[in-house]
This record gives sequence, structure tokens and C-alpha cells, in this order.
Amino acid sequence: MSKAFTLIELLIVIAILAILAGMAITLYYRKYLPSAIRASLISDLRNCLTQIIATKQLEDNATTSEIVSNCSKSKYTQQIILESEDPLQLKAISSQGNFTCSYNETSGTISCSSVF
Repeated sequence: MSKAFTLIELLIVIAILAILAGMAITLYYRKYLPSAIRASLISDLRNCLTQIIATKQLEDNATTSEIVSNCSKSKYTQQIILESEDPLQLKAISSQGNFTCSYNETSGTISCSSVF
């Protein structure tokens, strides 16, 4: 009697692993990637706010729109838009276009919404 695996047994194991990998990839795109994009947009907005505050303290003639245009962005952030200067309102849009996060100086909050 041979102690090796048969071809059918190996194919069954490969099929089971493929099914498990397919489930993991689906879970990644549905659950973890959207939360990573949202966290990235919030982080970029906070970094831009910090940059605005620091630059305004160091340079009197710096305009808010110039500072916002120079704000650094992560790979998930397509753009950061200055919607209003008084009160300060910023908007970050994801590179896929399915998330937006907004900062409102009046309330001091960042709110996010998805377009699914």
C-alpha cells in the first residue's frame, strides 16, 4: 500500500484553499478597505488643519487656499478642498470617489459619508 496522496486528494485541498482565499479577499474589500480609506481621509484632514494653524502662526501673509493646496495627501485621498475660510470648512475626497469627509470649524467635527 502506498503512503502518498492521490491526485484527487490534492485537488480537493487546493479547491478548499481557493474557496477560503476567495472569502478572505471579499471580506477585505467589503470591510477593511473602506475603514482604511475613511481613516486615511480623516488623518489627511487633521494633518491639513495642523499645517494651516502652524503656517498661519509662522507666516502672516500665507493664504489658507495656498496652504490647503500644499497639504500632503495619502494614496487614498484624491484632493482636499477649501470650501469656506470663515468659518473654516475643508473637504477630502477619496481617490475612488466613494468617500468624502468634511471638517466644520463651527462644530469642530469631522464627518464622513460614503457613496455606495
